[in-house]
Amino acid sequence: MYHPTRTVKTWAVGISVIFVCSLVSLMYVSQQSSIDIITEQYIPQRDSDEKYISFLPHSGLHNQLSSLTNALVLASLINRTLIVPELNLGSGTYWRYTPVLADRLEICLPRLLEHAPESVECWDYKKYVPVAVESIVDLSEIHALGIKTYQRESLQRDYFQTYWSVPNDERNRSLAIEYTDRVRYSYQFHDTLGLGKRADMPGAYDSYINIPDLILRQEKFLVFNSMFGANRLLLTKKKNIALRRLVRNKLVFSHPDILKYSKTLVDRLGGPGNFASAHVRQGDGAFKASVQDTMQEVRIALEGTNRSKNKNGGSVNATQASEDQKLIQRLSKIPKKGLALLDECKRIQETDNKTNNLHPRLRLIYMATDAKKPRERFDELYNEFVCMFCLSDFPDIISSVLLNSTVDTMGAGVYENQGKLLLPPVDASVASFGSIFFGTHGSTFSSYIRNQNRLFHKLKKSG
Repeated sequence: MYHPTRTVKTWAVGISVIFVCSLVSLMYVSQQSSIDIITEQYIPQRDSDEKYISFLPHSGLHNQLSSLTNALVLASLINRTLIVPELNLGSGTYWRYTPVLADRLEICLPRLLEHAPESVECWDYKKYVPVAVESIVDLSEIHALGIKTYQRESLQRDYFQTYWSVPNDERNRSLAIEYTDRVRYSYQFHDTLGLGKRADMPGAYDSYINIPDLILRQEKFLVFNSMFGANRLLLTKKKNIALRRLVRNKLVFSHPDILKYSKTLVDRLGGPGNFASAHVRQGDGAFKASVQDTMQEVRIALEGTNRSKNKNGGSVNATQASEDQKLIQRLSKIPKKGLALLDECKRIQETDNKTNNLHPRLRLIYMATDAKKPRERFDELYNEFVCMFCLSDFPDIISSVLLNSTVDTMGAGVYENQGKLLLPPVDASVASFGSIFFGTHGSTFSSYIRNQNRLFHKLKKSG
């Protein structure tokens, strides 16, 4: 029997809207869409002619959001409802090929609920924290584009049999088709027939699936493994490229505590657009190996704004340079704890920005990072840019998030330190309001900030 416990809602009501309007209004840009607006609540009907696609979650939060973006766009292009899997707010899990990823979710997630002893095969799921998508990101504007979603109730293998009465045997061939994912980048979706596997096309995918062919599929369910990959959808039509951009722009954090505390920190930094921002990722994999290169790229980018002319167009003279050095030395001696350094840095921004004569080493900078002790890990950057701050420099805000924030863990019980799960989204949200942003190459965390930063400036310019 079909027993749905959740339904999709096109909502942004109550207290969430208050916080969304107070902060995200700075981020959203009004964009036109030729797609009809859907205003009514969407509730799927089991016996209807509705058709669906689904996929499985893996990796960290921002990789999951990237996967969700791809899936939402594909669902729109083939006119199907997307069955949305839960988001994992905890530590990222690894991609695995078909059917191993489904097997891991089948085995490991119940062990979390049962608080079973750790097992070798579930080692990367020990900090898996499932949450409903709309508890973290607002899908109301996605639904307004005509894209329909349905929150998946379970990631167990019997999901389609239990909730949709799809028999788990040969009889399901006419109802569901599963696309196998044998290598990390197995299938790529093409919106135009005849593209094929061409060397001049981006991405290194093993095979391709034509979107026009998917439109013709009669099965009720199209089941995919992974949807992650910057080039998973190879789009050549302008309207499809615009749709992807629009979906990416609309898929933003909406949890009220993320909005509340990021706004508090942005205001403390002088307000939106009154500080530069950067992101340095260094904690795992290739990012850990290339952190020195990342630091150098960020340093060069920040120094690239080096003042060479004064406000009248003349060269910066020796006296100005000497005064700048004295100021840098004085600031470097102010204790890093407390607000004294931040207040002095803000005062300098207000004074020198009026004359357009601010030395880059004196620029107020907010750096988002996964480093546990940024001032020790990136001491070279902090010594060079004396007005650089990060989330760990604001312990009162961290404490407030840890003590006051909660998340809906979709029946997984009370997760210890729930507020800790929201610190990375707060970090990203603050950085998105920089006057300029420099990120880590290849990081989806940086990509999210960069995209939202562009939206912020676009809205700011439009008034």
